[in-house]
Amino acid sequence: STGIPVEVWRYYLLVNRPESADAVFVWSDLQAKNNDELLANVGNLANRTLTFLHKKFESKVPELTPDSDDEEWVKQVNEELGEYNKAMNGVHLKAGLKSAISISRLGNQYLQKNEPWKVFASDRARCGSIIAFSANLLLLVARTLQPFLGTSFARKVYQMLGLDTTSGSAVIKDEFTFDLQAGASVGEAVLLFSELTTDRINEMRTRFAGSQADRNTTAPSNNDGFRLDMRVGRVSSVENVEDSEKLYLCKVDVGEETGPRQVVAGLRDIYTAEQLSDRQVVLVCNLQPATLAGHESQGMILVAEKKKQTTALECPGAPIGSSVSAGSLPLIREPLLDRKGFQAASKAVRVGDGLSLVFDKEHPLTAGDGRHPVMSGGVPTGGKVK
Repeated sequence: STGIPVEVWRYYLLVNRPESADAVFVWSDLQAKNNDELLANVGNLANRTLTFLHKKFESKVPELTPDSDDEEWVKQVNEELGEYNKAMNGVHLKAGLKSAISISRLGNQYLQKNEPWKVFASDRARCGSIIAFSANLLLLVARTLQPFLGTSFARKVYQMLGLDTTSGSAVIKDEFTFDLQAGASVGEAVLLFSELTTDRINEMRTRFAGSQADRNTTAPSNNDGFRLDMRVGRVSSVENVEDSEKLYLCKVDVGEETGPRQVVAGLRDIYTAEQLSDRQVVLVCNLQPATLAGHESQGMILVAEKKKQTTALECPGAPIGSSVSAGSLPLIREPLLDRKGFQAASKAVRVGDGLSLVFDKEHPLTAGDGRHPVMSGGVPTGGKVK
């Protein structure tokens, strides 16, 4: 398992669908398709639009009053939508997919040209109209990509936009229309795509080289390296999870271009929201996404524990986004870990002498090129990590 979402594989395979020759798989091309097309266009449009709605418009769709410039953008979108429908009716899937991505690209160009982040201070109504236009365009992007990326992808976008996924959300019309109602509440922003770094691509290229038999004899284990993708982060927001006495819904910044990760953390017995907000933490980032109390969690804030003393791990002085290493051991980020996989990978992590963390008794956990040790926050030697 690569841990790369199925939507990325679907996109890559369909956009590279051979016309007259055999398909050729290239890792660097997969990286480019994910980063430069899915993340840069679809993911960026969703993140910018939903983040702005939450921060500036109380998570509600503003009134949309298109001006003459907007009408020109509608014409451009309709041209691409016409090409999309023509291609799909003719079962030209590759051309249809490219038109869908072109629509998402127009969405980002629209935001970049209209700069709602600058307009907000001088003309709130116009700013609201711009972001409502973008939200409606995001809905169209989800509709046109659903046949390719699947229902689970589209459902994420529909839920972000506050739509009931059973009420005709996927209907693709002949023309671009503004279907989101002014004043309607939008849902939480979720991460649609993540960056594929060159290091990760190189790691997978090496791991999946050779025959299947070769790979089966070299399955990763704790003996091969350090299997926890731990990064230094900062909690940027904290909310209580309704109907829960133990859970917080946090946003944790780990330096990713896509913005903070959403994390459900059972820390209400340990920290108040004020104590946790803006706190430096250590986040494990290679866990399978999990839904807790109805919220998707994209990682885990790590704590050290011994004799009922529990404290969040910290790494004083380390920059946000710094990756944690275990001495000279290689870091194995794949496959993504389920609950049992995390327990197995973290079992050998303990609080060592000086309250710093060690792996397998001899490999110190550090960040920032080994200059900043990961600390237990006061939990004594022998404490476990969870």
